[in-house]
Amino acid sequence: MIPKTRCGLAVVAMSVTALFWHYANAFEVDGLRSGMSIQEASSFLVSRSFAYSSSLDGRVLYSNRMGSSVVFCDEKLTMIQHDVSGGFHAFVRSVEERKHKRGKPDIVISHKESEIGEISEIAAMWQLKTHREKIFMVAISRQDAQISASWVVPNRCG
Repeated sequence: MIPKTRCGLAVVAMSVTALFWHYANAFEVDGLRSGMSIQEASSFLVSRSFAYSSSLDGRVLYSNRMGSSVVFCDEKLTMIQHDVSGGFHAFVRSVEERKHKRGKPDIVISHKESEIGEISEIAAMWQLKTHREKIFMVAISRQDAQISASWVVPNRCG
């Protein structure tokens, strides 16, 4: 997850993360599919005002001002992240909905200090046959509230 940094109150980020074993069609979000090439995704990226942000170790990041990010590893789509409206109640509803579809999740709770401040996280994770799915909320120091959803396939770029 790419943390959002904004001035103000506590940042609360909820991410829905799906980690898949294979690139090919492991996930599809808004017409983007895991494993797509940068060329295949380019018209979508342009239509949604995405711009090249950075490149490091085979990873290429595109983002837009609406809080969305798309990451390519070795020129294949490996992650999509976008902001989602809601707060704690939206997080709980998402976990509850997935619990009914996927069964009881593993729960992980963590807290640590870092160079960007205090980070607290609660995560619900499901190990499925084809992928691992994770929903989490993160509070980072005194930043604005933020909820995000992300989908990721395993890749060498990390």
